[in-house]
Amino acid sequence: MYTPSLLILTNHCHKLFIHSFAFMKMKLFTLTIFLLLSVVNLSKAQNMIYFMGGEVQEGPIVEIGEKVKYKDSRGVTRSIDSDKVIMVINKRGDLLVISELNMMNAGPRGETIQKFLAGIEVPNTENKTHFLIKKFSVDTPTPITVIKVDTIQVDNEEVINYLTDKGDVASTPKNELLGVFYRDGSHKLISEAEMIANYIPEIRMALDKAKTEKATTEPLPSGPITSVTLTPEQVSSFQTKGELKMRQFIDYLNVIVDKNRDGDARDNAIDLACKLFLKSATMEVSSVNRPKTIKKTIRTYLNELKMTSYDQVTISVGSMAYVRDLTEQPDGTYEGEIEFEQEFSGEKNGKEAYSDLTRKRGKVKVERNNNFVDGKIQKEWDVFLGSIKVVATQKKE
Repeated sequence: MYTPSLLILTNHCHKLFIHSFAFMKMKLFTLTIFLLLSVVNLSKAQNMIYFMGGEVQEGPIVEIGEKVKYKDSRGVTRSIDSDKVIMVINKRGDLLVISELNMMNAGPRGETIQKFLAGIEVPNTENKTHFLIKKFSVDTPTPITVIKVDTIQVDNEEVINYLTDKGDVASTPKNELLGVFYRDGSHKLISEAEMIANYIPEIRMALDKAKTEKATTEPLPSGPITSVTLTPEQVSSFQTKGELKMRQFIDYLNVIVDKNRDGDARDNAIDLACKLFLKSATMEVSSVNRPKTIKKTIRTYLNELKMTSYDQVTISVGSMAYVRDLTEQPDGTYEGEIEFEQEFSGEKNGKEAYSDLTRKRGKVKVERNNNFVDGKIQKEWDVFLGSIKVVATQKKE
């Protein structure tokens, strides 16, 4: 199975505050009209098609298959070969990358398309923030940073000034952004669509966290928890965070195996992936060509994955669920197990050279660790991934 490469980028239309200054009345009036027109343009959720070569077409998408069919501004149905389309984004803010869609099995592919088409005429009304998608740089700790924004105050060609979801005043230059996704589902791509499509794993990883926080009645632990024991609500939140970390790990894998990416970004992804795990964690690897599994340290596994001999590798995850919920252990920690399906595909010279479907089971552990705060040792709870074992491996159908 494949994980639908459908990004639900849920947003609402943004507020724009205009502060009064000592300008001439006519200039103030003109400026006010200009800004209001800008708000209308940005807050109108769009159905957009991004073509190879840079062309962009606005219009409802009516069918996605070997061809992408859509209606133009006159209501006439048009069609174009799907391999000429980079991605499509609907009015709800769902983003569909056609190249990844074409690699899915029939079942997940159909479900993904159906879900996407359901958002063609339904603007998003759920999320409470906008999202700024910031590019990787040496100054950021992750390949992609998603900034949650409550209010956009200035949005021009050079910069975006805003209030974060925590009420802090901040500013980001436009040349540091891939795009802006507004809370109503509308969007503005600042970098080329092809570049954004290449960053799908990192964007999904960051936005999944926001989706998970929205779906839970109790917020995920955002600050240190120093109590000796955990409440049932805290255990539930850590369980959600554990699954999120497992999905983040899979997204890091796709960054690590991507030979088109900068070497520093791939090495950074290895470091970040290792931080998700306990130091003692190991990874079992398997192959349909050998009967026994091999156990490796997490860093060894990731370094070898980076040096793969395949020209292109795709790693995706289907179903994922806890088979053993987090439960308290005699030593006061909490442990659980997640089971998931992982599909691996490697290409050489444009042809699939190897593929398999592996069911894996990984441990999740919540424990207290020593952290230094103001020169003092403070014990704080956090969740980590443990060893991942192979349950079964078979050829991909």
